[in-house]
Amino acid sequence: MLICLRRIVEIICAPQISHKMVAYLSFLLDEYIHLRTECFPDMPLRPKHHFVMHYPSLILAFGPLMKLCTLRFESKHSYFKNCLRCAKNFKNVTHTLSEQHQLLQAYISSGSLFDNCLQFGKCMRMNIDLYSKPIKTALYTHYKCSETIACLEVAETVIANNILYEMGCFVVLEGQCDSYLLGRILLIVKQGKDNVNFILQSCSTYRWEELGILCVTHEEAEKVLSATPSELKDFYPLYSQRIQGCEVIALKHAILYT
Repeated sequence: MLICLRRIVEIICAPQISHKMVAYLSFLLDEYIHLRTECFPDMPLRPKHHFVMHYPSLILAFGPLMKLCTLRFESKHSYFKNCLRCAKNFKNVTHTLSEQHQLLQAYISSGSLFDNCLQFGKCMRMNIDLYSKPIKTALYTHYKCSETIACLEVAETVIANNILYEMGCFVVLEGQCDSYLLGRILLIVKQGKDNVNFILQSCSTYRWEELGILCVTHEEAEKVLSATPSELKDFYPLYSQRIQGCEVIALKHAILYT
């Protein structure tokens, strides 16, 4: 039942959802309600169980529900509480809080809301002679010219589209329901100020059903390829852990498949 609930949350939290995923979500919800009724016959269902059964139809009507999530606005409560504690003035509280909040919004709106520029971490000049043949092949395949490669730099981290990528983390290249092709970031290649390219080591995965996570398989002939952030199947980086000697990854949300 816990694994079923985990898959439900993965689909609901996904930023992109296909019609097949909506149908699968409807099936998982029915299965979860059935399992809960069997395991806890003396505990009645709560109103939230009724609400969640409407999620598939709501997704078809409004799109991914994460884009309509209001949970982030709950943090406003702590902001207003701090304002009131600092002001120590309890006369006409609504006027005080509304004025302070609008001043904060004016400060936030004074700059750009989203920074489109790439932000690189510590960089160093690339020495292509230090890398293995598969990495050299991937670099020459992408950049074509050795003069261009001589001007490249290698960064430890990069922030692209306000998402932090680090060497060693994984990104999704291809995927279906239970099988994904991931890429481990070997190099973050900087070309000028506005271009970044990832050198990736492709890794296959399979789902560990008992835990509801992905297990990374290491093959002898793993390919090394290059990709830009816009070419990835999903933008969010993933981080691995070791469980019982296996390298495993827990998805933040379901990956789009059709």
